[in-house]
Amino acid sequence: MRRAAMTSGKRIVCGEHPGESAEDLVFLRDLIEMGALRSVIDRSYPLEEMVEAHRYVDRGHKNGNVVITIA
Repeated sequence: MRRAAMTSGKRIVCGEHPGESAEDLVFLRDLIEMGALRSVIDRSYPLEEMVEAHRYVDRGHKNGNVVITIA
């Protein structure tokens, strides 16, 4: 993943945990409102298609997060 960041000119942050304090949540909200932090969602699958979602991720073609929706 580091190689992708070096070649694309984009910053990639992973494995970070925002914490649980109200101050941390306010900080994250401010980043989102400024447009400095955004989620990248590649695909969304319903819970019933969890197996297909795993196959998609395992193929290594995803360019963002894969979301499983639970209705």
